[in-house]
Amino acid sequence: MDGGSEATSMCAPRMSATSHLYREAGCVFGGLPACGSNDVLQHGCIHRLWREVPIGPKPVVIQMGIPRVECRKCATIRQIGVGFADERRSYTRAFARYALGLSRYMTIQDVARHLNVGWDLIKEIQKSYLQKHFSRPKLSKLSQIAIDEISIGKGPKYLTVLLTSLPGGGLCR
Repeated sequence: MDGGSEATSMCAPRMSATSHLYREAGCVFGGLPACGSNDVLQHGCIHRLWREVPIGPKPVVIQMGIPRVECRKCATIRQIGVGFADERRSYTRAFARYALGLSRYMTIQDVARHLNVGWDLIKEIQKSYLQKHFSRPKLSKLSQIAIDEISIGKGPKYLTVLLTSLPGGGLCR
């Protein structure tokens, strides 16, 4: 099978409280993430749902059949990747950007209520954003460090604070 991926889209002609967009995966597959081989066999199809940015007050759900493929080289069976969502996520990247934008002006509970999702999904989106952007501080220009340990309440409870002389100052959470 050749590299690349192909998809056709069509709208569902039914009325409901949620807008469903149906996509059918094409028959051309890309390489597998495990080994990058294009020598694959199709092993059925799994139907997946992703939350998308709402259209006005209506929530939007993308429903798509994802082909499962087996690599002949390394014998792994995987779903082919989609370009609009990360692996193991039930929402699109656009939905995550929209939720993060709303989170700057609203509480987690208000964003969740507006998007018709649980607060834990909004919290997961925020957590993955913070881990991606702030989990590894750049220490190449670090020249000085200040360490302080503060006792919290009674007993052996301490908080360690690390500061730098650079603007922004903090190193750890």
